[in-house]
Amino acid sequence: MTAIALETKSASELENKLAGKLKEMYEGASHGQKSTMAHLFALRHAKELDKLDGAAKKRIANNATGVPSFESEFNKMINLSEYVEVTEQMTVIKLENKLKRMIENAPEDNKVTMIHLFALLYANELNKLDGATKERIAAKAAGHSSYIAVFNDMIKLAQYVEVKSEIRKEFI
Repeated sequence: MTAIALETKSASELENKLAGKLKEMYEGASHGQKSTMAHLFALRHAKELDKLDGAAKKRIANNATGVPSFESEFNKMINLSEYVEVTEQMTVIKLENKLKRMIENAPEDNKVTMIHLFALLYANELNKLDGATKERIAAKAAGHSSYIAVFNDMIKLAQYVEVKSEIRKEFI
């Protein structure tokens, strides 16, 4: 295989890999967060995207999201990446799993307490989510979407209380 063929194959593989990652982030985003996920994707993969030409970035954007104009956003995020670091936040699935485990491992008479504690522990993460996503977490992990009211109350309360450090270590 020639050097050009190898280079083309690796560029194509890179495009496919990046398109797959973007698609996963984009499709997994809640309503109103899809564009944010495209920006986050570009920040996370700025070095890889920077190696590609505009046509390749446009193909990645179009194949993963159906929005080829994200290519220009990729370029903006590549430039921004020199000034920021990506912080990892809890994903919705991780939050669901955390709450589910807290409830499953709690004594029967403390299950509702664990929902309150979960919301206090993850108030910052929950506060960034829209109502429908919080309802989904409540429904999937706690068995009922009405626990969103508990989440919202505990998010507010978290401004005034702090979970004891030994409890925080046990659950985080």
